[in-house]
Amino acid sequence: MNPCPKVITGPLHLENKTASDWGYQGFVAYGCYGYAVVIDPVTLQVVQTLGPHSGYVTHVRWSGENYHHAFATGSTYNLYLATADGTGNVIIWDVVSGQRRAELCDTQPSKPVLGLEWYTGNDESHDLLMVLRNPDCLELWDSFSGVRLWKKHLGEQLITFALDPFDIQRIVLLCESPYLMVLNDINVTREPTDGYRCVRVLDPQPTVSASGSQRKYSTGSLTRNSSSSLTKMASLATNMLTGPEQMKKSSRQSSINEDDQDLLTSCKQVVFNPAHRHIVLCVFATEIHVIDLDVDLTVSTMRLDRSSPNFAKVIPCRNTDMLFCLHENGSVSVRVRKQSNNSEKFQIKDVTMDMTYDLVCQSDPLRLLRHSKVFSMVYQPISEKQIALILSDSRVIFLDVLSTEYSKPEDGNLSDNRPRSSLSDMIGSSVIVPPGGRKNYLQGEITLRLVMSGLISGIISPVVAIETAPAVGDPKAVGSLVAVGMYIQVVQGTCI
Repeated sequence: MNPCPKVITGPLHLENKTASDWGYQGFVAYGCYGYAVVIDPVTLQVVQTLGPHSGYVTHVRWSGENYHHAFATGSTYNLYLATADGTGNVIIWDVVSGQRRAELCDTQPSKPVLGLEWYTGNDESHDLLMVLRNPDCLELWDSFSGVRLWKKHLGEQLITFALDPFDIQRIVLLCESPYLMVLNDINVTREPTDGYRCVRVLDPQPTVSASGSQRKYSTGSLTRNSSSSLTKMASLATNMLTGPEQMKKSSRQSSINEDDQDLLTSCKQVVFNPAHRHIVLCVFATEIHVIDLDVDLTVSTMRLDRSSPNFAKVIPCRNTDMLFCLHENGSVSVRVRKQSNNSEKFQIKDVTMDMTYDLVCQSDPLRLLRHSKVFSMVYQPISEKQIALILSDSRVIFLDVLSTEYSKPEDGNLSDNRPRSSLSDMIGSSVIVPPGGRKNYLQGEITLRLVMSGLISGIISPVVAIETAPAVGDPKAVGSLVAVGMYIQVVQGTCI
């Protein structure tokens, strides 16, 4: 690897909040002002710094490279990172050399980027990148040649989007109004048609926009959306009586209702559940809605207690039916799908009838300073056993998922030699129970806990002085140790 001039990270900018990703190759990347910083979770060192951008880095995404490479023809695995900044520029980096591979921009001024995802699963090309620009523009680029394949204006103010891991032709976009826009005809050769549908989201706390605040809303029009329990029960009963096909025709819409155009959604995140088909998670401050796109219904809702901190981000696991939930106080909770005996009576197509996730463990909240906040959370996509928290003061905290397995005393001499390389191997067919729930545990039950395993720190305050230590044996050479004087009367030593 040919490292670029190293950047010692300090407090991050607010626009860097969504710029973080953990790639399949094992490296973590996050944005620090106009740079993208690459760290190695094994050695806890910064291995590469990419930049600078013309604006603050807002999105970073690792290329998957999860396809067969023919080494005989010179096709090898590479480290490519896509970054976007606040000015709308998208750059594809060769991380090993630190050079720009391509820059995706138009001759016209680019709009800010709202979302960035690699469009994988196509035989035509493995270098496709999908970009969502403010306010409603969806683009597909060939990152190898820097050519835009198509561009589509959807006509609604959008916030973010998510790609279906099971269907490469489907994409879900979160609108500013409490709706999800579903596109089912994503293609490489042509832009999507106007035949999309809108799925109503039962927003627990919708707000009225400035343009709609002058209108008079009746009390019933607002309370009708908040009472979701009765609505979901009636929808599920109607679905079982009339069948899913009839329900699809009555619930799916081609546009947003006029009454909802002036409402703003409080949804923070929309993400597909990679463990189940057609399942989308809509994350709110105090709730998580599980939506089945096969019938366009909310099949489950997870609500927080009043004393619990709000949700900040949710990451669903692919190999284990589990959710990692980041809270605003810096704690991480683990939720596992409730195991019910009644679920065996349903067929595979009805498996979404019971989508309840129970809390099994939660880490301790972080001791954050007044100006320090948790920006984002990423997880190791291969093993799913490690989590990284990115804080606003550029600290990166690593948490490991550990388990305790219980067995009978007479079976203590039997050793289980199966590998524990991933979270699914760790759990296996065991029943996960919350720790401390009871005194005696049964055989086959395990408990999970989150333990801090690593920390990477940056500059904690504005710098007022800096001095490098001389190298040992050569006074004229520059050493690798730097003393940094802080504004808060603290001297911090940093290795470069």
